Amino acid sequence: MSTAASGYNDSGIAIAARPEIPEARADPTAQPERYHWSGLLWQSLAVIGIEHTFRLIDNPEEGCLLADKPFWHDYIASLKKWNMGRWSDGDGFVIAYVGHPLQGAVTGYIEIQNDPRGRALQIGDPGHWRSR
Repeated sequence: MSTAASGYNDSGIAIAARPEIPEARADPTAQPERYHWSGLLWQSLAVIGIEHTFRLIDNPEEGCLLADKPFWHDYIASLKKWNMGRWSDGDGFVIAYVGHPLQGAVTGYIEIQNDPRGRALQIGDPGHWRSR
């Protein structure tokens, strides 16, 4: 009977041997890796900055509105009109069905890559869905 070490399976077909993964040697004095809050905050700010830069480049009128209108007054007025009882927020198809899901995926990925415990979990591992 052939083994992976010989490079052939039982049918005589050549297969590549899987490389041996050295076991991690745990340092008993090492501190466990902590959650990367600074990375999470900086990466989130970078994504928000890119989003708003794109919005200002895509629609120059928004830049004028942002600079010339009373921002906080208009912000509070828009909150009063906010209705969570409906599906659509009034955005177009591309923003609602491409942009918003993309924003959620990027935000989720930022969280996962800064979580040392959840980063290595795969589907089927205990705690995978809770980490997401």
